[in-house]
Amino acid sequence: MEVSGWQGSKFNVPFAKPSSPVSTALKNVKWPREWPYGYSDFRRRDESNDSVFYGEPRLVQHIDDEAIAVLQEFYGLQFACAPRGKFSVLDMCSSWVSHYPTNLKAKRVAITGMVEKELAANKQATERCVQDLNLNPKLPYGRNEFDFVTNAVSVDYLTRPEEVFREMHRVLKPGGVAIIAFSSRCFASKAISMWCDDLTDGPGHCQIVGNYFHFCPFDGWREVTSIDISPGPITNPVWVVTAFKAMRPKMSRLRSTAGMNAFKASKKPPIPDLEGLAVPPQPPPETPLAERQEAIEAASVEANMK
Repeated sequence: MEVSGWQGSKFNVPFAKPSSPVSTALKNVKWPREWPYGYSDFRRRDESNDSVFYGEPRLVQHIDDEAIAVLQEFYGLQFACAPRGKFSVLDMCSSWVSHYPTNLKAKRVAITGMVEKELAANKQATERCVQDLNLNPKLPYGRNEFDFVTNAVSVDYLTRPEEVFREMHRVLKPGGVAIIAFSSRCFASKAISMWCDDLTDGPGHCQIVGNYFHFCPFDGWREVTSIDISPGPITNPVWVVTAFKAMRPKMSRLRSTAGMNAFKASKKPPIPDLEGLAVPPQPPPETPLAERQEAIEAASVEANMK
């Protein structure tokens, strides 16, 4: 199955299941016209402060070994699209492991999570930040800092996904990839209500995450794709939704210089005459239709580049 990765590059995922209902969930999808969720969709059975529930470190795995192995392999394929040893990655809602390949070669590995002792035990991290995204979804990073943002088996706990996904978009570099992985396992008392309606509904959960990408921010992501990389029928399923941050349009998209010349000519100020008076307005020369269209495209590109 072919998937879009870093900077829009394409790579093959040989262990994906292309005909799975999960892998086809977002193909030719008809997105809602408006944000489809309300307050009740994000209610939880246990509404107590998350710091109480996660107060003690849990140095355990939340998916089985086979599921972890296939997620590591998928991350490896994604990271291989970026320059080895030069890319930066942020793992949100992290813990004592990030499920990254053991031979990870990244310049920067930032992690955020709820429990300080769990983050301190993460040997792949180069920097750590304790943060509850349900209380404060503002990520402590600048704009365009990361090549990848990952979130493993935690998207179902987010009560403010609109803000979190906008923050993911903000901190990613143009062309950077967001990778959201989830399974059928969770702490049901802390997962949002619409996720718990059916924990085995992989396609439905892909639609939820796809909607998060589609609206947060609107038109900010490209190639929103769902992939079923589940290792087998008796292991924990692994479902992934990915997208990359939209890149700004390039001037090279213009078909020729004629349109740009027409655009520049239209912006020239009046030429003073010898007495310093403006030349009376003259009817503009007739511009061929193709050049007028290219002038419009040039104006649009220039506006988007600002």
